[in-house]
Amino acid sequence: MVRVLYQGELSPSQYLRALIPLPPDEYLDGYVTIEATFCYATPIDPQDPGSYTRSGLEVTFRPHVGKFSHDDTTVPRSQPFFRRSDFDTEQVLRNDAQKWETTLHADRRFRGTSLLQPVFDVHYNARSSGGAAKEAKKIRYALVVTVRSPRTPELYDNVLRTYAGQLEALQPIVDIPVRV
Repeated sequence: MVRVLYQGELSPSQYLRALIPLPPDEYLDGYVTIEATFCYATPIDPQDPGSYTRSGLEVTFRPHVGKFSHDDTTVPRSQPFFRRSDFDTEQVLRNDAQKWETTLHADRRFRGTSLLQPVFDVHYNARSSGGAAKEAKKIRYALVVTVRSPRTPELYDNVLRTYAGQLEALQPIVDIPVRV
């Protein structure tokens, strides 16, 4: 298992590409589970209860860097991750996928052969009174991605070696005593 934490700030209308770390050019054996949680801090819109947040993230999952749709050969094909389909209506996004919620969580299972340099493309949408915002502030975000591959026991070590210098193992700051 590999768990990666991304955190930082997004500017309005900014795009972020968050790579899901896997060993390079190597297909994983069997099924792989990807679990992701996005959390972000947004100002609220108290005068508009129907549109209670002023920010939303539109997250697009791209599982394979080499597979493209027929009409666009510049951007890898996307696949739903936090919603049911790529064609959900605004009402479905608001009710079911909580487009404007500040925490998004989902997990999906894939064949290892269908994943090659997968990424999340994140777009920060700012709004005011339910419409486009003329001015908006940066928002802070955190993304936790967990990859599980039961048939690849050396996954953690391979990822750590591949992304040496880019990823670092987190060390606990607080010691919790264990009573025996």
